[in-house]
Amino acid sequence: MTIVLFLVTIILFKSSSDFKNWYYKNILNNTLSFTTIASKYEELFGKPIPFKKNIIEPVFEEKLKYNSIKKYKEGYLVDLENDLIPSLTDGLVIFIGKKDDNLCVVVEKEKTEISYCMLKNVGVKLYDHVSKGSYIGEANEKLFLILSNGGDYLDYEEFI
Repeated sequence: MTIVLFLVTIILFKSSSDFKNWYYKNILNNTLSFTTIASKYEELFGKPIPFKKNIIEPVFEEKLKYNSIKKYKEGYLVDLENDLIPSLTDGLVIFIGKKDDNLCVVVEKEKTEISYCMLKNVGVKLYDHVSKGSYIGEANEKLFLILSNGGDYLDYEEFI
């Protein structure tokens, strides 16, 4: 099916300048959300079949334990009670990087991005599915959270 779709696209691309203009305007210039595509795929076909028979899932079901939270720039600076950082929502890991400390970004199905900054260790891999309460990583006493949706910054209270 994929090959047929690919061949039809190539034929249309070569034979029609209208299709080529439409393709550039509507496909290449618009941003597609990987999490939306992944969630629709799971609705239609289910989760991918694992190739290993015995998959062992780590047991970690926690809430974020903290002493205080205060607004800082576009996010929140969290004074932690516990260094282990759980995911605040179900989602997909779309970015793992390092600036001053480690950074991990998770996107949920409604396109809300949660950035976990100032991590000491990151315990997930890129494109991992995480569930609410599952292990994201470890931090040193402080965590910087940025909660956003479409460029708008959100309040932490609906997630913690």
